[in-house]
Order: sequence, then structure tokens, then C-alpha cells
Amino acid sequence: MRTYRKNCGRYRRFRGRRLLLLLAVVCILAALIPVVRRAEPPAPAADIQPQVLTDPTQPEAPSGQAPVIVLDAGHGGKDPGSSCWGADEKDITLEIVEKAAQLLRHEGYEVLLTREDDTWVAKEDRPVFASDHAADLFISVHLNALEDDSVTHGIETYCNEAACGGSAALAQAVQSHVVAETGGKDRGVITDSDFYVVHHAEVPSCLLEAGFLTAREEGALLMDGAYQDKIAAGIVAAVKELTQEV
Repeated sequence: MRTYRKNCGRYRRFRGRRLLLLLAVVCILAALIPVVRRAEPPAPAADIQPQVLTDPTQPEAPSGQAPVIVLDAGHGGKDPGSSCWGADEKDITLEIVEKAAQLLRHEGYEVLLTREDDTWVAKEDRPVFASDHAADLFISVHLNALEDDSVTHGIETYCNEAACGGSAALAQAVQSHVVAETGGKDRGVITDSDFYVVHHAEVPSCLLEAGFLTAREEGALLMDGAYQDKIAAGIVAAVKELTQEV
């Protein structure tokens, strides 16, 4: 009996140690579980989008709200217009229009040309082109001519205010700015013109006669690239004046 009781006491003490050891292990694991959870990376939220960084040195994409300007180089192709001093009106008007288009595009305008090379375009199609493209302004560029090359010179602009409101304001702006840029003679604005491209206009329109090709001194200027730059600058200034007022 003494031996049994002695062994039984030892067994109880051994079992007690096991229970204490098990309890210690459980406590240690309980303390470690929060640490493991904190170490896990958080799950990404479903509605979080990656941030797109923009390069401030790059221009912004066009907004689509830029004014639409249609420039019309008079004549073209089989129709040379006025010819004098070895030059054709159709070539000079195209050069002026291309210069103005480049400047306007640099300013952020959307610019369309009724012709971009030596192509014939019917006069009936030119104002329709402006209407079809919902132009804000339509400017046709021509050169004047007279048989007498010693008398008449200067700049004049035509429109038909009755055909489309706002045409007179455009014509006046083009006339004043081109005269200011070139220093040419101001022959004024005609607001009731029956020229086809302005008489049948459905958008504010004007026709600029940028000078007389047949006038000896003025004709030489019209063939000069630097003078054409001045005419183009006047057209651009007029467009900016009209569109910035809107």
C-alpha cells in the first residue's frame, strides 16, 4: 500500500506538470496570434484605383472646345486668278492662308482649309465647306487687280451682314488688323457684297482683298514672304479679337 500511494503521488505530480506545460504553450500561442495577423499585408480595397501621374512638361490633350476657323485661299487649279509680274493670285493666296493657319494652330485653334494645294474648288462649295464643319468664322483671301497698274492700291474687305449676322464685325476686324500690320492703304469695308462666298454664307464670313497684284509696288510686296507674314498676322489678330469676345 505504501508503494502504491507513493507511485500514485508521483503520477499526480507528473500529470500536474503536464497540465502546467500545456497551459504555458497555449498562453504563448495566444500571444503570438495577433502578431502574425498584424504582419499580414492588408487586402487591397476593391474601389481603389491606381494613381496616374501626369508629366507637367507635356501639353494637355485638346479639350475639343477650340474655335473652328475655315480659311479659303482664293482660286486654284485651272483658275489662276489675277496674273501679273510672273505671279498668280492662286499661289499667293495659298501662301498667306498657310501662314495664317500655322499661326492659328499654334494658338490652339482648329483650322481647316478649303484647299491645301493647287486644286480647283468651285465657289459654290467653299461656303458649304464652312457650314458642314460648323465653322465659327470663315475668311476667304484674294488679291485685287486692275488694268491700270499705276493708280489703285490698298486693302479692302467684303462681307454680307444680311446673309449672316456677325460678318460685319469680322470684316471690320480683319480690315483694321491687316492694315495695321502691313501699313497698307485702308480702302474700307463693304458690308453688302454680292461675292458668292459671303452672299451665301451661313457662318460669319468675309472676303479679304489683301492688295492689288497689278499695282507695281504693292504687287512686289504681295510676292514677298515677309509681307505675307504680316497679312497672316493681321488675320490671326482679327480671329483672336472676335473669338475672345465670345
